[in-house]
Order: sequence, then structure tokens, then C-alpha cells
Amino acid sequence: MAPFDGDLQDYRELLLAGSRNGKRADTGTEGTPSLPPKSRRAQRRRAAAQRRALAPLRRALETAERMVEELTARKAELDGVMAAPDLYDDGGKKAIALRRELQEVTRDLAEAEARWLQLQEQWETAQAA
Repeated sequence: MAPFDGDLQDYRELLLAGSRNGKRADTGTEGTPSLPPKSRRAQRRRAAAQRRALAPLRRALETAERMVEELTARKAELDGVMAAPDLYDDGGKKAIALRRELQEVTRDLAEAEARWLQLQEQWETAQAA
């Protein structure tokens, strides 16, 4: 960075003249220059392109998360019903049907959680790239 030849008044006028013309003064510090407008624009475009590219993965991740939440809620509901003492009044027929459904929901939940974890890892890898 070159030293400024002039006094404080000259420097102030230089800054004010730049702001009047719609230009920003370079406020970057040594070693971290501010980006020119084209670079910032290109950086924003790259970020938008990355968001667009990752949108299907993000939607799949959100869908998997909703599925895990729904199955977890259904499993909790079935656990509550299975704990009711009057469930076995009909000889256990209703309990057998509910037990089968609970097994299916538990299996589906394990699969949904595995899918969610897989998508989460893909998301984190894609974000890091």
C-alpha cells in the first residue's frame, strides 16, 4: 500500500469526493483488499448456482426428516395404545394387530433414520465442497 501524499484535509476531501460520485472508498485493510464489484457479483452468482444445485438434495433431506418425525409420532401413539390395560379384553386380537403395525412402523422408522443420516452426510459433504 502506497503512502498518501497530502495532509488530513486532502485525505478527507478525497474520501468525500469518492462518496459523492457513488464510489466507495477502499476500506479494506492491508492483506485483505476489498473485492471489486465484478468479483462480488461473480461470487454471489456462484453461491446462487450452488444453492440451485443443492436444492434437490435439500428437499430430499427435508422430506426424510418429516418422515422420521411422522413415524416417531406414530410409534409413540402405538406404544401408548399398547399400554392400555383394556386392549386385551377381546382375547388379544386387537393387540396382535397393533403389535404387527408397531413392528412395521419400527422397521420403517429405522429405514427412514438411515436414509436421513445418509442424506445428512451428503449434504454436509456438498456444503464443504
